[in-house]
Amino acid sequence: VFRFEGHRLAVKALVYCSASKAIASGGLDRDILIWDPKTGGKMGRLIGHTCPVSDIQYLEATDTIFSLDYKQAILIWDAVKQVLITRINTNEATVH
Repeated sequence: VFRFEGHRLAVKALVYCSASKAIASGGLDRDILIWDPKTGGKMGRLIGHTCPVSDIQYLEATDTIFSLDYKQAILIWDAVKQVLITRINTNEATVH
């Protein structure tokens, strides 16, 4: 059993990324941390949300992480390179 330490505030979302064999967690501190499930070590930190992270989903087909925050912004990340691909601000989006 590992104790994953790195978030400064409570964790609200957790997902296992099977292709990259990592765990992604996010929460009130606005960051997403990437963990090695075998060692419990931190592998990276994804920074980009401006408010707490409420959900994280992983799409195995493209090795992509989708994160949602409390302002309904969706951030799309490359799980392998650990970089932000794009941001969608749903509260500003217009549907035709």
